Amino acid sequence: MYFGKQNVDNDPYLGHLMSERKARASLSHKTEETIDTLLKELSHPLINLHKLRTLCFSGIPDEINGLRALIWKLLFGYLPNNRSKWEASLENNRKLYAEFVEEFLSLKKEKLPLTVLKEVEKMQEEPSIMKESNGEEVKHNEVQSYAKCIGVISMGEEKEHPLSKDTGSDWYNYYKDFNLWEEVEKDTKRTRSELDLFSQPTSKPLNKCLSRILTRSEPELHSDVLSRILFIYGKLNPGVRYVQGMNELLAPIYYCFYHDNNPAFKGYAEPDAFYCFSTLMGETKENFVKSLDNTDAGIKSRITDLNNLLKRIDQPLWTHLNNEHVHPQFYTLRWLMLLLTQEFELMDVLRLWDTLLSHPHKMDFLNYCCIALIENIRDKIIGEEFPVIMENLQKNVTAEGVEAMLKKAIALYKQYANPEEMSYIVFLC
Repeated sequence: MYFGKQNVDNDPYLGHLMSERKARASLSHKTEETIDTLLKELSHPLINLHKLRTLCFSGIPDEINGLRALIWKLLFGYLPNNRSKWEASLENNRKLYAEFVEEFLSLKKEKLPLTVLKEVEKMQEEPSIMKESNGEEVKHNEVQSYAKCIGVISMGEEKEHPLSKDTGSDWYNYYKDFNLWEEVEKDTKRTRSELDLFSQPTSKPLNKCLSRILTRSEPELHSDVLSRILFIYGKLNPGVRYVQGMNELLAPIYYCFYHDNNPAFKGYAEPDAFYCFSTLMGETKENFVKSLDNTDAGIKSRITDLNNLLKRIDQPLWTHLNNEHVHPQFYTLRWLMLLLTQEFELMDVLRLWDTLLSHPHKMDFLNYCCIALIENIRDKIIGEEFPVIMENLQKNVTAEGVEAMLKKAIALYKQYANPEEMSYIVFLC
């Protein structure tokens, strides 16, 4: 297929999209036009990101496998707009991620002798330790069990004592990593429980994973992949670490990339998702740092900005919520922290994120999306008391769907956003 002078059928990155396009013969005229316009823009040696954002702001068609995944990589900045640099960029980033995995997840198990591994097997058959009522004793007993499980209490295989409190001790840092992994895994195991994907096995054996039972024999799950990404992010960003909810921001990215059948990207969902997630966290990490809560950069400031916007747009509604003591933190905290991922089904989240990622000031536009959610149920809360208001805000706020919310958000944005903000995007919808 030619775009100008560019024949991209055999392009290692665009060829798959062209094949998918040729195989779709029964698309609507509007969808065909949108897809062809996007493919034409992607075929340029230098992709115009401003134009690409404008095209994607009204949504990326689902009909072409891999189209959204490729465009998201460009919108996140993971792929440069210069197509000639894609191969080197992907190769370098994927190699670096593999080094992170090796550095942070090379288990001591892999270095233990056979006698120690046999001790591990024996430990799995022993009854669990009885828990004491004293919290400190429980913690100590658990650490002793930990140490014995990895075969070092009486085996004499290690120079350092496994219960050492020396912050420079390998074992001290090992337990610290265990705690971080378990904190992450507790959330990833229940990520998007309505979907089968994250509880299903990958095509790879379990590898590079921290677990209480080091001889874990079950296959690797997609939730293990999420855990690995988030664990490595936490290790690389100790000032942020891992906070509950980050798994929900990672899930749409990984889901999108995993389902891309493009040979150039298939099998690399993990490293590609890691970098795009890290970029997203670069814009939202202040929401997760508790020490910043009361600063201008923290989540409370974001909630205040959203509340002030509601007052500006709909003062009667704002006054009523205020009189009923419906603090904005009660219903907007999750919206802002998790970019509305918990308010919609995942496929609707993908559509919503097409718009958010296309906007150069996505967090500002997110405020208008939140206002749209409130305005779309205005008649259900304006004359009600606290319990009814909260029930509607928590249960009925997305009843009209993501497209209705976006339509309202765009209308509000056009009406109330500052002129300098409006100059960054051309609205096609």
